[in-house]
Amino acid sequence: MDEYFKNSVAAKGMLVFVAIFLMCSNGLVGEYAWRVSECDTSFILLLAETFKLCISIHYYIKECKEQKLQSELSKTLSTQFWYDARLFGVPAFLYFLLNNANMIALKYLPSHLVQMLANFKLIMVAGLAVAYLKQKISKVQWGAIFFVCLGMGITMMNPGKKSESTKEGGGSVVLALVYGIVAAAVSSIAGIFCEKLYKTSGGNPAIDMVHIQNIKMYSFGMFFNFLSIMIYGLKHLDGFNFYHLIMTLLTGFGGISMGFIMKYLDNVIRGIAVALGSIASTVLSVALLGNELTGHFAV
Repeated sequence: MDEYFKNSVAAKGMLVFVAIFLMCSNGLVGEYAWRVSECDTSFILLLAETFKLCISIHYYIKECKEQKLQSELSKTLSTQFWYDARLFGVPAFLYFLLNNANMIALKYLPSHLVQMLANFKLIMVAGLAVAYLKQKISKVQWGAIFFVCLGMGITMMNPGKKSESTKEGGGSVVLALVYGIVAAAVSSIAGIFCEKLYKTSGGNPAIDMVHIQNIKMYSFGMFFNFLSIMIYGLKHLDGFNFYHLIMTLLTGFGGISMGFIMKYLDNVIRGIAVALGSIASTVLSVALLGNELTGHFAV
């Protein structure tokens, strides 16, 4: 799989396309799921992390057999393994906070606005990538970042409301700005940290494989969501329905696709992919969910 994604431009392009599709679908289904019923976000995310972990374990075992590598799974039962993997807990905790915030945001803001607000992280990611990962940002990428940020400024003048305009907080510019800036900061730091970990080579293919790195990340994600449930309990578990199940699966597949982007592409491309996804998300949000599209947002 490493050679396939490293050497194939088509594979990388398809990876970005799949990530955009999953982001848009998850936002739309997530917003609609909140309209139908309320459910505990930590429970949904715990299911998603468990799903991602099972997928990663399956493909890790499969690829180890195909490449005749010694599996590292037996070592996951040792404290030394998790001590060595402790740094994965940092981005996992930040993503735990971010994913819960994203789901709650869909309760109060239109899904296309939530998607658009994710673009705040573009400038932060670019700065961190240059300073921390020593990446070179092309003039075309800087140009894309500039126009996305300009568009964000215009959008915030009148972002629009959810079709359920009576719901408290719908279309609030202050809420949108606070969420957007905080989520962008958390996502940027987590993304850069995660990319650094995924691209650090230990010299052993069985350890450097994306699937074992995902296993470490998702295991910590499960722990943090389980801990949240233990502390705060489950208050709306009876609200879990078919739409929450679909959202769980989309969240799971979306997380896996992002792990591959961290491994084989980079955070700047991920950010630009989010910007592209904003367009599709806006069209579908207005057409399918009846959310308001303002002139500022269209610009």
